[in-house]
Amino acid sequence: MNAIVEPQSLFERMLSNNSSLICIAIGIAIAGLLFKRYQLQWLGAGIIIVAALHSLLVNTSLHDIFYMSWLSEYEAALYLPMILLFIVLGVMLAMNPKHPIQRIWMRVSSAVVTVSAVIMLALHVNPNGFMLLGPHPDITSVAAVLLLFLGVGYSLLSRQERFASALPGKQAMAIGFMTVFLTSVAWYFMGYASLKEIQQQAEREVVRLASARSTMAMVNVQLMSRMTERWEQAASKNFEFDRRADVQAYLRDIPHLLSLSALDTNMRTLWTEDRPDSRMPSLEVLAMPEVQNWLVQHHIKTNFMIPELQFMQSEAPAVALMILPIADVVDDMRYLLAVFDLNQMMNPATRLTNDSIKVYTRLSEQAERSFEDNKPTHENELALASTILPLPHGPELELHATLYEFKELSYAANMRTAIVSLGLLFSLAFVLMFEQNRALRHHSHKITLTQKHLRKQRQELSVNEQRYRSLFSQHPDPVFSLDCEGKFTHVNDAFCEQVEVTREQLLDMHFRAFLDDHEYARILPIFNEIIQTGQSHRYEAEVITYVTKTRKIFDITNLPIIIGGDVLGTFGIGRDITQIKEQEQQLNYQARHDNLTGLFNRAAFESELTHLVRQQQSSPSEQLLAVLFIDLDGFKPVNDSLGLQVGDEILQHVAARLQHHIKQPDILARFSGDEFVLATNRCESIPQLEALVAEVMDFIDEPYTIGKQKIYLTASIGVTVYKPSDKDALSLIQQADVAMAQAKQQGRNHWQFYSQQRKSMSASDIILRSQLQQAIDSESLQLYYQPIIDFSSGKIVSVEALMRWFLDDGTAISPLEFIPLAESTGQIIPAGAWALKQACQDMQKLHAAGIQRVAVNLSALQFHRANFFEQIETVLKETQTSPEMLELELTESILMENTNNAISVLERLRERGIRVAIDDFGTGFSGLSYLKTLPVSKLKIDRAFIKELEQSLSDQVITQGIIKMAKQVGLEVIAEGVETKEQIALLKQFGCGYGQGFYFARPMPLADLLIFLQNQDLT
Repeated sequence: MNAIVEPQSLFERMLSNNSSLICIAIGIAIAGLLFKRYQLQWLGAGIIIVAALHSLLVNTSLHDIFYMSWLSEYEAALYLPMILLFIVLGVMLAMNPKHPIQRIWMRVSSAVVTVSAVIMLALHVNPNGFMLLGPHPDITSVAAVLLLFLGVGYSLLSRQERFASALPGKQAMAIGFMTVFLTSVAWYFMGYASLKEIQQQAEREVVRLASARSTMAMVNVQLMSRMTERWEQAASKNFEFDRRADVQAYLRDIPHLLSLSALDTNMRTLWTEDRPDSRMPSLEVLAMPEVQNWLVQHHIKTNFMIPELQFMQSEAPAVALMILPIADVVDDMRYLLAVFDLNQMMNPATRLTNDSIKVYTRLSEQAERSFEDNKPTHENELALASTILPLPHGPELELHATLYEFKELSYAANMRTAIVSLGLLFSLAFVLMFEQNRALRHHSHKITLTQKHLRKQRQELSVNEQRYRSLFSQHPDPVFSLDCEGKFTHVNDAFCEQVEVTREQLLDMHFRAFLDDHEYARILPIFNEIIQTGQSHRYEAEVITYVTKTRKIFDITNLPIIIGGDVLGTFGIGRDITQIKEQEQQLNYQARHDNLTGLFNRAAFESELTHLVRQQQSSPSEQLLAVLFIDLDGFKPVNDSLGLQVGDEILQHVAARLQHHIKQPDILARFSGDEFVLATNRCESIPQLEALVAEVMDFIDEPYTIGKQKIYLTASIGVTVYKPSDKDALSLIQQADVAMAQAKQQGRNHWQFYSQQRKSMSASDIILRSQLQQAIDSESLQLYYQPIIDFSSGKIVSVEALMRWFLDDGTAISPLEFIPLAESTGQIIPAGAWALKQACQDMQKLHAAGIQRVAVNLSALQFHRANFFEQIETVLKETQTSPEMLELELTESILMENTNNAISVLERLRERGIRVAIDDFGTGFSGLSYLKTLPVSKLKIDRAFIKELEQSLSDQVITQGIIKMAKQVGLEVIAEGVETKEQIALLKQFGCGYGQGFYFARPMPLADLLIFLQNQDLT
């Protein structure tokens, strides 16, 4: 620890290196004696004597006489009394009690050590007594205690003629070592913390006093400077100023100011003014040789001086002189000399917080004094801390703090020593008690072995009675015994309480009194088997209580009563599991039913349907096993707009209607959300099944009254019928789900039977969807462009961008196949965004080739997204495409869905300069009145009207009507699917302005289109 904390003085050390070495040597010597390793004993004793002699030689300077000056390099911290005592201790520890002469020496030396230890402890009653023994009371008091223990111990040891070292056991030694170690560690750290606290407090005090005294000196400098400044100002302005009155005021107001003197250029005194009660007149101070030598020096600025000889004389007052230069405007006076009482100036109102600390002020190596007159100096003071006291315009003083009084330190050290003493005594007592306890345990073990057989016999005699008493009296569950006839012989309190009967009522009562006939018929054979075979049984029984006739379920264990090989009856232990059974039923119900509707859930439905399928597989029936997958149409908007509570009520109404109309043994379940599934096997033919489906649709269509409003909903139903090829229930559910999806695609409020072809289509759709997603992610889709021709000039004015998809093997997927799929899965959104951006990027090259604009098709999902217009703006900005170069093509159905919103978006597009065309015009089912309100610029006549234009008179009439109507509302017309010259001639005749089709060019990649544009003349 000394190496870690690096103490600067003996006071800071709890244990010096010498003392630590002696402690280790004591342990070695004692261990050598106990373990009969006498070399170790002598080694330990020798180390103690050598350490003591080392301190003796160094402290008495004998090491220089014997030319052993190298000994001073090693620490010699022992005081003379302790040196002599440790020499005696070393002699004592070297003795062996087996030898009579050595035993006498041991007795004498132990007496010396014991008496010396008692004297040392007595010295600690006086707060300054420890100073005779060591640097601080912690180590000296503990040393006294240890020496007392050693002296007493060896004194007792010397009185044993036959010494036998009976060592304690390993556990006792370990415990003793640990307790002594913990006691020593606690003493060390408590003492070290106490010493450090004293030292740190002293450091804080000297720093605080240095600051206060430096501030006081600075204040005096400022006061004198202000006085000379006033004199100079008054002289420079020829003001009459009574300097002597000013000086007298200063002497009166500043108690430590002894005198003020005016000096001329040659340092002669012009006048002087002394304090009336001054013990040092100014003439006496000026006559000092040190002061004379200081005055003759050249002083160009304020200077401070403390006469060293005067400072060294503790009986004489210490003074400080300050000289201040004065400007030549003040008569003949050139300097002002102030004499201060240093004792009063250095002893400000800030007092020491610890009166045990005394502070000295050092002027030089020889000059040092304390300004605390109430604390006379004594030789036992211990240095604690020091700091520098800088005087402004003067010398640097050094403040030293010492420990002046030792009362509190000694008291705290004595308390710690008492704790150590108690700890050591406790350790010794604990080891002795542990050893005694071990001996007692050993003796007790022998007694235990002797009495073991007797206890075993007694236990065997009483065990049956204890078991019997515990079984009946202390068991929390009902316990009873029956004789071989089934009559009760004994019961416990729990039985009486739970079965509601008294012991008097049970006398000679048969157990059938608590069972109904059915339970008695079931349990009687079990009872007879126990009596006959002597084997235990466990079973559940429904028991009827005696008073209230409440039915309870008990888990009963019957054990035969066998004595002498004969069964004399049976014990019974019952546990009321009524609540557990009810909870199991509740959990089973919740595990198989939907919480909202009370119908079967999916797991229960699959389990029940599996049973029906297996039944159908094992014994085929003429009745059809059918599964109906019911999905409510338009339920989500109702749920979102009216709230979850209304949605839940609707689902409960639907479930109630289904339960009301569905008959046993049909199975009804709610799968999730608004999906219900019904399994029925009571229809003998498809017409009957169709009638059942129609009935379900009819009662679902009826309005739902929720609060004060009526809500109308329809359902889409998928139907599948079990076939021998169907392996399990899950396949039937999947088939019905596929059929339901087909029913929704056919316009909803419809039902559809499942067919194998639809399943194959669905499987292929799944594969195709995955491949399409990969194509979107890798941007492997392509844009083909088909020219749009101006009939009047025969020139290509724009092109339409068409999405194409080729698989990795080069197989082309028709747009009629993957576009609807993408719209149904939502993949059309990223695919359409890619197409729009790619078309705008390609437009830069197309515009350079003479193309005015590019037309891009939009899906309903894209158009109706909230940020649709912002996405268009972003693409135009990123590709640096002018809005006039872009044209968007929308179908009639897109524009007729949420028309107000569509018009708003179209208006923004037109304001931005983006043209909009209605694609596939004429194929929709909407009216034509919207044409005058929609801000569009073109109509594209669907190819269905152009395909047979030259043969079909009706197509000609419709086409001509569309063209005329469009012209009347100011719209341009483009004919799609133009393939012959005759079609072109008729279209020109009807007034159509533009055409697009295979006659002019098929859709082609950008590179091919650019080549095509260079050489083609389509007039």
